[in-house]
Amino acid sequence: YRCVDCFLPRVLCKKCTVIMHKHLPFHRQEEWEVGRGFWAGKSLGNLGLIIDLGHGGQKCVAALPEPRRMTIVHSHGVDEIGVRFCACLDDELESTPAALQLISHGLWPATWEKPVTAFTVEVLKDFHLLALQAQLPAQDFYRYLQRRTNN
Repeated sequence: YRCVDCFLPRVLCKKCTVIMHKHLPFHRQEEWEVGRGFWAGKSLGNLGLIIDLGHGGQKCVAALPEPRRMTIVHSHGVDEIGVRFCACLDDELESTPAALQLISHGLWPATWEKPVTAFTVEVLKDFHLLALQAQLPAQDFYRYLQRRTNN
């Protein structure tokens, strides 16, 4: 695997690629297709990367064992990535809502209750600037992101 977005990328195995990108979950990856003779796009979510919220990116000891599969929209496109939420309890014996955990990590949830889709702040800023400067409709921006994901 090689990273399209890293400066001076190295060819790495799957496990090392996931480890190296633990805190860069939206970098685009490519896998060498031996039989076809070219590099094909792969998302880190497809390689098994899981975003752990809370605890500095480490898994919460109280988190559910299975991460929630989420659709994350960012400036490189649309990815499905597993997200593991912190389930620690506060002084009032309540856990922080999933939406607030996403927001604290720069992801804006599409819904407040049990979000399964989120947008990076970066992609929201990109859309805002393009909508103001080029009068780009939201539907065209989303089509652009779909093409960036899998042209």
